[in-house]
Amino acid sequence: MASLNSSPQQLRSRRAGRVRVEQLVGHFGRALDNGVTVDELTETITHLAFYAGWPRAMSAVPVLRKVVQERAGTRP
Repeated sequence: MASLNSSPQQLRSRRAGRVRVEQLVGHFGRALDNGVTVDELTETITHLAFYAGWPRAMSAVPVLRKVVQERAGTRP
């Protein structure tokens, strides 16, 4: 439970740390549909690592790779 003294940044960090990998396929797809580049998504994953931890953020890398490969018509 968040304390009454939690800053908005701390609350966002906690929420970012709860990302479910299985949901990322849809989020990455929607981001790409809306013009976000693969490089920008990669930068976002790196940025997330500082809030959610490297292991959790790096688990998103194979998901992004799979989404990009599927859109390019190649198999992961």
